[in-house]
Amino acid sequence: MTVLNAHFDGKHVVLDEPMPQGVPPNARVRVLIEDEGPKPTSLEKIARMAVLGKLPRDFSMQHKHYAKGNPRR
Repeated sequence: MTVLNAHFDGKHVVLDEPMPQGVPPNARVRVLIEDEGPKPTSLEKIARMAVLGKLPRDFSMQHKHYAKGNPRR
C-alpha cells in the first residue's frame, strides 16, 4: 500500500506529491478521507509535553523549536 497526501480544492481531489512510477493510467485507487482537525496551538503543545512529563532537558533554551518547529539555536 502507498499513501499519498492530497487536498480537496472544492471540486477535485488534488495530489500534493507525484503519483508513484508504475501506476498505469485509469488504475483504480481508493481514497480515504481523514479529518485532521484543528492544529494544536503552541501553548497546547507545551502543556501536553509537560503533563506527560516529557519536557526535554534543553526545553527552556529551545522552547521555540519544540513549540513552533523553529530551527534549533
